Amino acid sequence: MQVNLNKNTLMTALLVLALVPSSVFAKVNSL
Repeated sequence: MQVNLNKNTLMTALLVLALVPSSVFAKVNSL
């Protein structure tokens, strides 16, 4: 159960790391 929780946390972190730069790039690109 802890392994599953850690895996979910890792996947969430990777998802955030993937989404944040794209949103920042979109803001910079819209200027």
